[in-house]
Amino acid sequence: MTRIADVDYYEPKPGQAMAMLGQFAEAKALMIKAGASEVVVAQSQGGTSPGTFVFQVQYESGATFGATVDGLTTNQAWMEFWARISENPTATLVRHEMFTGVDI
Repeated sequence: MTRIADVDYYEPKPGQAMAMLGQFAEAKALMIKAGASEVVVAQSQGGTSPGTFVFQVQYESGATFGATVDGLTTNQAWMEFWARISENPTATLVRHEMFTGVDI
């Protein structure tokens, strides 16, 4: 089965890194409950965007990705989470990418 990785890159607003990470922890729990297989958070230490944080959601397949994303559109906990964090964002989304695993 081909895995899918949905990756967002965030730059925390000044003084907001810890609050952002707390929100990442909330989002991780919601995503796992909704059907994601794993959520990975990492911070860039170099390259083109040093200091940015990555929030990577992994899915077992394209079908699992689709079902999870479709389910989030009516997931009350997810909607309430986004409404709350959108009022006073702790970070700026700087990039989004989606990857499909390649079996070699």
